[in-house]
Amino acid sequence: MNSEHAEDVHRIYNIYAESDFQALDVKMIWVDRLGFDLHVHSEEGIFAVRIPFSRQVSDQKAVKSSFNMMAHHAWEVDKSYATPEFEKVQFLKKVT
Repeated sequence: MNSEHAEDVHRIYNIYAESDFQALDVKMIWVDRLGFDLHVHSEEGIFAVRIPFSRQVSDQKAVKSSFNMMAHHAWEVDKSYATPEFEKVQFLKKVT
């Protein structure tokens, strides 16, 4: 996921999470039925953030579908074709 969709993962972080710093790199580290965890690398350190899916997923196909929907919506918001229809994640936990 990280190597094939690095740009999408980074864009999802930028659109779905609220932060005060510039992310140098973003890696997806865990996926479950409720969402996924990211590690965000910045000059301030490494931070963990949890991005929830819009609804609970039950299998791999649903995970891919939800991720693709989020990536597409993030692209639309990034290009100003759409407005965010969600509340941004505000909690980032410093890992190192």
